[in-house]
Amino acid sequence: MIRYFFKKKENEKIVTIEVCGHALYAPKGRDIVCASVSTAIIVTLNALEMLGYQKDISFSYLLEDNFFHLDVLFFDEKNIFLLLSNLEYTLDNLRDQYPKYLKKIKEV
Repeated sequence: MIRYFFKKKENEKIVTIEVCGHALYAPKGRDIVCASVSTAIIVTLNALEMLGYQKDISFSYLLEDNFFHLDVLFFDEKNIFLLLSNLEYTLDNLRDQYPKYLKKIKEV
């Protein structure tokens, strides 16, 4: 199962994202759930890197097999907020479609 977590500040700005695990929907190389989650993460990272060269954002990340962690250190741009919120929205939609394979971890 893939587990994911979004930590937010009081103002709803996302400051940490963590995704880990394998969906086990299908054998490796045929797992559309894992492929969808991976694609959503890579698209978001690519967009952050592109915007990072031009906008006010500072972030760090670790991306390994079955593990992704992103810390947003600073951003002051509505587009960044929308981009990170879109990743959460995408993962939530995938979870709704494949509830046996994705779980959102609530902030404690």
